[in-house]
Amino acid sequence: MELRKLYKNTKDIEMFVNSWSLQSLVKECDVINSSDDYIEEFAKAIQYFWQLRVNSLFPSRDIVVEIGEEIMGEEGLTVTLYQKGQPK
Repeated sequence: MELRKLYKNTKDIEMFVNSWSLQSLVKECDVINSSDDYIEEFAKAIQYFWQLRVNSLFPSRDIVVEIGEEIMGEEGLTVTLYQKGQPK
């Protein structure tokens, strides 16, 4: 699939490639309570720690770790990351 034909900018391509559905993870795991509260707290923890990690790995880049519903067509609550703007 040619992503440049589907998406007009780098941010959207990065969001598409880096999107991860937490809903699909949880529905496959019998030991995790699939309550929306647990999934949302899990998403916030992932967002926090991924943001710390990308900031330490790429201090000169403005990388955003975002959570939201059905980002880039993923099922349910999703986490994604992308670079905002140009490197500093």
